[in-house]
Amino acid sequence: VVRTERGYLGLASHATEVGDDVMIGKGSSVPLIMRRCGEKEDEFRLVGDAYIHGIMNGEAFDERK
Repeated sequence: VVRTERGYLGLASHATEVGDDVMIGKGSSVPLIMRRCGEKEDEFRLVGDAYIHGIMNGEAFDERK
C-alpha cells in the first residue's frame, strides 16, 4: 500500500521506495512508479506500474501540459 504526497492511496510494486515519483504518461492506461537516477533532473528508471485510487481514469491528467 502506498500513499502519495497529495494523499492518494494505492497499490504499487514492493520495490517502491519513499521518494519515488508517480507519473502519468500520455497514452498510458496506468500510473507508473519512476525513480530518479543519474545526476540529470530528467533521468528516471521505471520501478513498475501502480493502482492509485482517484487517478486511474485520467482524473489527474491535464491535457494542456
